[in-house]
Amino acid sequence: MQRDSKAAKVSAVELLHSALVEKFRKMLEGGEVSAAELNTIRQFLKDNDVQAAPESVQDLADKLGELPFPGELDDKGRVDTRH
Repeated sequence: MQRDSKAAKVSAVELLHSALVEKFRKMLEGGEVSAAELNTIRQFLKDNDVQAAPESVQDLADKLGELPFPGELDDKGRVDTRH
């Protein structure tokens, strides 16, 4: 009986994890995310050891262009907020 209980708990945690990921994705796609919410998402990714490396600077620039932040990229792919 204890095995079933543990499996149910794992399943519930997996469901909660998936729901949280989906909520974060929708928040980011919606574009209205506060600094506190971004920090929560950042910490969630860090806690779950999520890492990603773009294939190229252009891939990174394309992804940054999709985010709801002002600024343009300079010639090295860094965000230029002087504008």
